[in-house]
Amino acid sequence: YAKGALFFATLRDTIGPEKFQALLRAYLDRYRWQIATPEEFRALAEEISGQNLDELWATWVGNTQ
Repeated sequence: YAKGALFFATLRDTIGPEKFQALLRAYLDRYRWQIATPEEFRALAEEISGQNLDELWATWVGNTQ
């Protein structure tokens, strides 16, 4: 369970706290009452942050798109 918490802390540090909060709000709004795939979460994270998150995902999740 600690790895998940560390991943989200690293994501927040990578994209910044304001964009991280925007990501969480957008994720909740877009996927409320649905099941989002990891790929959908990543796409939304990249959309909100304006960053390519290949390196972060490869390090923490172990795959890239």
